[in-house]
Amino acid sequence: MSRKAGTAITSAALTIVAAFATLGVAGFGQFRVLGPALAVSVLVMLLAGLTLMPAALAACGRALF
Repeated sequence: MSRKAGTAITSAALTIVAAFATLGVAGFGQFRVLGPALAVSVLVMLLAGLTLMPAALAACGRALF
């Protein structure tokens, strides 16, 4: 079950990363700077969601909620 959820989360996040990365070629300067920064932050959230959260849930259990 977690493998299927990880695949869905990864594909959704990579779609968002691709969308934000394309803002790097935008004509408006603020979008050009903000897009790649948002893409990197979504990648960081993806890595945390796939590694840190399962580990925190395994360590803390229901106490985390």
